[in-house]
Amino acid sequence: MGAVRGSLFHFLKGTYNSPNSECFVGGAQAVRMNAAGGFAVWGDLFSAFDCTMVFMHQKEDLWNSIIAGAATSGFLSMRHRGRRAHA
Repeated sequence: MGAVRGSLFHFLKGTYNSPNSECFVGGAQAVRMNAAGGFAVWGDLFSAFDCTMVFMHQKEDLWNSIIAGAATSGFLSMRHRGRRAHA
C-alpha cells in the first residue's frame, strides 16, 4: 500500500513540476527516482534489525519487531536530518 501511494504521490508531484510538454515523462522519472527506493530501503533495514534482534535474544517474540521498527525509524531519521540533530 505504501509503494502504491508513494508512487502516485511522486508521479503527481513530478507532473506538476514538469514543463507542459513533458508532464508524463517528468512524472515517470520522479517515480523512478523517489518512490520505489524508499520503501525498499525501509524494508531492508527493518529485516536487518529484526534478524539481528532474533540473533541477540535467541528467540522470536514481539519485542524484536518493536525494537527493529524503532531502530529503523531512528536510522532513517538520522540519515535525512544528519547526526547532529539527535545529539
